[in-house]
Amino acid sequence: MRIEYRRLQLSAMGSYLVTIPRQWVEELGWDKGTRLVLGLEGGRITIAPESRPAQPRRPTHTIYIEDFPNRKFLELCINASYIQGNDVTEILSREKLRSEHRKWIRDALDSVVGAEIAEEYSDRVILQSLVDPLKFHINAVVSRFSVVAMAVYTDAVKALYIGDRDLALDAYERGKDSAKLYRLLMRQVVECARNPELAARMEMPDPGEVIVMALTVRELSRIAYYAMRIAEHAAEIAEAGLDDEILNIISETHAAAMSLHRNGMQALQEKSLQLASKVIDDMETLREVFDRGLDYIMSGKLKPEVAKHVLFILRNFRAIGGYAVGLADNATLRIFSRSTSSES
Repeated sequence: MRIEYRRLQLSAMGSYLVTIPRQWVEELGWDKGTRLVLGLEGGRITIAPESRPAQPRRPTHTIYIEDFPNRKFLELCINASYIQGNDVTEILSREKLRSEHRKWIRDALDSVVGAEIAEEYSDRVILQSLVDPLKFHINAVVSRFSVVAMAVYTDAVKALYIGDRDLALDAYERGKDSAKLYRLLMRQVVECARNPELAARMEMPDPGEVIVMALTVRELSRIAYYAMRIAEHAAEIAEAGLDDEILNIISETHAAAMSLHRNGMQALQEKSLQLASKVIDDMETLREVFDRGLDYIMSGKLKPEVAKHVLFILRNFRAIGGYAVGLADNATLRIFSRSTSSES
């Protein structure tokens, strides 16, 4: 390291000045007008040329349509690219894209939030994600996802009581739409896993919190899936005229599952070990109601076709309860994360 000595001088305006050896300036490629950045750290002053921040790289993924000739596979690939946080997804053809391929791509875009076709040519389509992570706070979206799923299976049960098939079908469609929230949430989780600063702004300063959130999104996705299936089966028997006994059993099953779901989310949000423990204990209540429903079905009081759908409804509510217990497990993980421990 070369060293030169200079005296600190005082200008007429009150600022302090120091000269830099000409040879050093020339070696560094500086010139008159070069903007410099001064830093103060640990009792030392540093001087460096101003550097314009590099434009952030836009994560890109390329898909060749010939590798995914099946519509379902292509949609899965587009969804995966979106979830992985790619801002640009290029769909290319080694020859040319057929009209059916373009329709597949447009249909796939309907299943994600904030993505559109940016450019379109004979042999390629470029998709762009416009999602700003900070505009979709992960905790708020998780709460919304949970509420949507709860509304779906609640309306499905209501449809059984009032014999309204249209209400059950509407609940089913809302359940399908909630898959968009799942993909958005998974994208947010991936972004937080890669960007600690974003994770901190999303109130997940510790990597363990990000892992817990990923597990939570998966649990809620299964709850949303079974909520949609409950609505689907309810639509099949909404006009079958179920008797009060089985309706009451379905209602009790619904109430038990919803209590587990609601309390599991509350335990997670409030980091409550007591509430998480209660969820795990209360799963037994749901099992008991399910067993009563199973006995009723086995008694032969229902027509076989109706009994099949009732069984699926009860089984799906039991599954929701199981995933609510998963939320409670996640709450305990969150309670004992490093960030929580350091606060206590």
